[in-house]
Amino acid sequence: MSIPTLLLTGFEPFGGDTVNNSWEIAQAVQKQWQEIATELPMQLIVLKLPVSWTKTIPTFMAAIQQYKPHYVVCLGLSKAVALLHFEEIARNTTRAIPDNEQQFFALKQAINTPINPNWPTTHASTLPKTWLLNNYAPYFTVGQDAGAYLCNFLFFHLMQLTPTIKCKGFIHVGASKEAKLAGIEVLMGFVQSFVAKEIPTV
Repeated sequence: MSIPTLLLTGFEPFGGDTVNNSWEIAQAVQKQWQEIATELPMQLIVLKLPVSWTKTIPTFMAAIQQYKPHYVVCLGLSKAVALLHFEEIARNTTRAIPDNEQQFFALKQAINTPINPNWPTTHASTLPKTWLLNNYAPYFTVGQDAGAYLCNFLFFHLMQLTPTIKCKGFIHVGASKEAKLAGIEVLMGFVQSFVAKEIPTV
């Protein structure tokens, strides 16, 4: 029987920034986990994703195929978030926002465009929201709209394309040092509690 694997993703910087807290958190969690994980039955994989309408999902799905994770937590940056924001709903929509390559989701895109008109309009996160809020309530706000940029784009594809992964979802993180520290604490607790089988999974 293979050991449980958790895939934790963050994004590269965008919008002129030189760092992205989502990737900073993922790297820090991996480093801390490596220091304590020698004898623990959990594999933690971290992945930096490009801010690209054409490259994000192929990069992500290649990691899904390679590592076959049991759990997936995707992180993304939102400067409107104080610390951490649990996203409940992924939506089948994109906005006319250019990526790091100055490309749009659709050619000559000027309005909101479905990711795929043949797919459902929404998907719900299957991360253990109750557990997270019970244990880390001061750090979290909760929302039902992850926007319509690459964060929601990734979130929706995660929920649509990985039906065999039962525990998965998206968390937005703020841009501050405090948000980074909160993210590291929560994700480290999340991973350790999976190992200890303290988190209910769906």
